[in-house]
Amino acid sequence: MLSAGDSDLYDVAGDDPRLAEALVTPREAASIAAIAAEVRAAIFSGAYPVGAQLPTRARLAADKGVSAESISVVMRMLAAEGLLSLEQGRGTFVLPRRRYHVTVLVPRSGAPATASEGQRLLTALEASAAKEPAVRGDLLPETSDDEITVSMVVESAGPPQAVTIAYAVARNARSPHWDWDGWDLSAASVTARPA
Repeated sequence: MLSAGDSDLYDVAGDDPRLAEALVTPREAASIAAIAAEVRAAIFSGAYPVGAQLPTRARLAADKGVSAESISVVMRMLAAEGLLSLEQGRGTFVLPRRRYHVTVLVPRSGAPATASEGQRLLTALEASAAKEPAVRGDLLPETSDDEITVSMVVESAGPPQAVTIAYAVARNARSPHWDWDGWDLSAASVTARPA
């Protein structure tokens, strides 16, 4: 079983401008995150199929209006997610992915949940999953008074990336109407197995 906690996971890199800020100037961070999201979506939509070579960094930089260094950061972020292979002297290629059944179990740390509280959480989780191109199909949530279990199918390079994506979906399920108060996200367990 693979488990996840806030301290031992990186974010799904392209969605977090804070990670980009650690690698480049703050001014470029938002554009790097946006470009990473575009390339990730193109990979999952099939615009860049498995084995395809991406355009050169210079070409992408010119197309996106950013520096080649910014494109290098994007490519390293997507390689860390297991989506791309960076081959020096050859180019950047899309890696194969598999589908994994991933289950996120979040225990309740406060008073038992109410039905409306559970429904708000499920709505927030569904909205978060809809923004993640690696999540395939619908979420299968189950709630009880003391835990919530969410199952999903995630397409990724391997179980560690699938766990990271599922955990990010859970962590990003924040909205004006929902927060994780009363639920212990740091004690969540995340498991992945081939679909």
